[in-house]
Amino acid sequence: MPHQRVNYVLRGLEIPAGEHTIEFKFEPQVVQTGSTIALASSIVFGILLIGGLFIVFKKKTNESA
Repeated sequence: MPHQRVNYVLRGLEIPAGEHTIEFKFEPQVVQTGSTIALASSIVFGILLIGGLFIVFKKKTNESA
């Protein structure tokens, strides 16, 4: 069913009477790729942060012993 532009933001549909389910989806591949890159970057950052904290605390315990 084609949709029509109502104004700059809204879209409209001519729908016959009855029960219907209407879904507008915007799922471009670039959004999925960006989400995957962001997740991977967050995981790498977390691992580096935990590793850095581990090294700092390990050095402090070696210095005090």
